[in-house]
Amino acid sequence: MKNVADIYALSPMQELMLFHAKTTEHTDDVLFNQIVYEIKGGLDTDAYRRAWQLMVDRHSALRTLFVWQDGKDPLQVVREQVALPWAEHDWRELSATEQEQELDQLLAADRAKGFDLLQAPLMRINLVRLDDRDYWLVWSSHHLIIDRWCIGILFGELKDAYEAYNASALPPLAPAPRYSDYIAWLARQDKIELHAYWNAVLRDTQARPLALRSATEDVSAVVDSVEIMLEGDDWAKLRQFALDKNLTPSTLIIATWALILGTATGVDDSILGLTVSGRPAGLARVEQTVGCFINNVPLRVALDRDRPLTAWLQEVQENQLSLKSYEYASIAQIQSWSGLKTKGPLFDTLLVLQSPVQVAEPADLTVRFYRGGMQTGYPISLGAIPAKDSLRLVLSYDQQRVPEELIEQMVSSLQ
Repeated sequence: MKNVADIYALSPMQELMLFHAKTTEHTDDVLFNQIVYEIKGGLDTDAYRRAWQLMVDRHSALRTLFVWQDGKDPLQVVREQVALPWAEHDWRELSATEQEQELDQLLAADRAKGFDLLQAPLMRINLVRLDDRDYWLVWSSHHLIIDRWCIGILFGELKDAYEAYNASALPPLAPAPRYSDYIAWLARQDKIELHAYWNAVLRDTQARPLALRSATEDVSAVVDSVEIMLEGDDWAKLRQFALDKNLTPSTLIIATWALILGTATGVDDSILGLTVSGRPAGLARVEQTVGCFINNVPLRVALDRDRPLTAWLQEVQENQLSLKSYEYASIAQIQSWSGLKTKGPLFDTLLVLQSPVQVAEPADLTVRFYRGGMQTGYPISLGAIPAKDSLRLVLSYDQQRVPEELIEQMVSSLQ
């Protein structure tokens, strides 16, 4: 096979993603990521395009395609070289309203096009010129190759590369770490210990699923969301409480969500889905590696109403910390190892604890998030972004499956 740099296995999470992607229409694929950024300033579009192409040249994940055959394990194939699909649009003659309308049409057409998993790269760029110093960057990618953590990595390198090309210099970037190092790391892990951990954590759980409506196969999910902001003295007091008790703000969010799920299901035993970075601390340069590490794992929280609050919160935190050594297992593996006989999913809600994404800006340019993002595919998800001065909570839900009264109850309880 020509133009091949490497071939290796998929991570357990990638295998699940691939199965989902193969059985889903492009327009319904929650693994299709589409983000729009606003760029202001004297952008050199040629230098910017070269900088994006360099990202593809540097990072193996961005040159990866996927192959599969019945009865055999799927593989990911890294191309030696591949051109980044790049399109430029000039909308300077349109009004602001017309530009927004054109953007809606561009995003819809881009999503409908989807990605052919047999072709690399699984990423493309549309650059829209709005006036002489305003642009929209439409960045589409497939979740099989990158996760949210990669945004900060890529924009940091883009800044350095763009500034170098703008100055007719070579970008001062060290060779990038390879995603295949993570696949090799996975192969070295003790599966017996992994099995034992998840079996012990989930054994004899009494947790129940939420009372949700069944999905209608011929009706696409309609996702709505409610945003809650906690600011000022309320958030300051909670942060100080956590500090005094040696707790993290994330622990308070997890505990709150577990209490809400316990109330909604009527059982003092909750299993909530938790999104984790999946980047093992023992893997060299993992924080600079571009690839799909993110994972969704179950976190069991028992509500012992006879225990002092602080002791219970500390136990919640300890359980979350102990999970980090075993968070790379896929949900399919975890469910098979749990000993539970349920045929349904282990959890139907997902808690996503996020840090604000830092988008590095080249000199004389401002880059701001405009719209879009990465989806979860779960009936209910809670995104939480704790900061120094505020806590932003976004409760997203599938209107087809989730009763409105349940969301109203959850919003009231969160507040």
